[in-house]
Amino acid sequence: MVRRHTDRAAIEAELQRLQGLVNTDDDKTPEMVTRRVQSKAFKKRPAQQYFTIEVVSHADHPAAPLELRYRVDDAQVQRDAELDGVYLLGAGGKAATLSDAEIMAEWKGQYKVEHSFRLVNQLFWVTPLFLKTPQRMAALVLLIMVGALSAGLIERQVRRALAELQQPLKGLMPEGRDSGRPTVTHLFKAFADYSLVQVKEACGRVVESRFARLNPVQAHILELLGLPQPAELCAQPVRVCV
Repeated sequence: MVRRHTDRAAIEAELQRLQGLVNTDDDKTPEMVTRRVQSKAFKKRPAQQYFTIEVVSHADHPAAPLELRYRVDDAQVQRDAELDGVYLLGAGGKAATLSDAEIMAEWKGQYKVEHSFRLVNQLFWVTPLFLKTPQRMAALVLLIMVGALSAGLIERQVRRALAELQQPLKGLMPEGRDSGRPTVTHLFKAFADYSLVQVKEACGRVVESRFARLNPVQAHILELLGLPQPAELCAQPVRVCV
């Protein structure tokens, strides 16, 4: 692994530098030398596990009584290098019947589910609700999960449509940059400035509804989703299944 090699080289270079500083004003005891090695050479680097340091005292050299020595466990380094890129994946239940390649594919696809978790684990601004019963709490969680599922389906549909067209969604990202795999967060932000104006009577009855004109990005997103214009969509009757 590149990081192991880099850390090891950095630790060895620093140890060799510290060897020349032993017996100076700052390193006159074995404890001080050891602390210096921990703070300057090891620095919580994972590769420190391969090093063994020893501070030797030489009574016959009063001018320079201390010596810093170190050893590298090259055998352990080699054993760890042989396991680079090797992963242990355990599977149970129905997954235990999958082949090695299928298990690896399922494991590598977990990020898609984790993306949905990130979508759920965020703030959901709703009108203040007083949930006094477990049933109502469960109902709110269900609504959030339905919303997260709908958001995931919107993202998937847009990405699939762009992949078939082999072109990005132009102007979606900040500064008007294009995006070939847009997230649902950016798709929703594209409609943040869209508005609907309703004219109501004193009794509350809607007299007229006026929809803002879609910008090119918004129109393209609706086209990719196969949805009609907002005015047409809101004019369709709502069907309630009981």
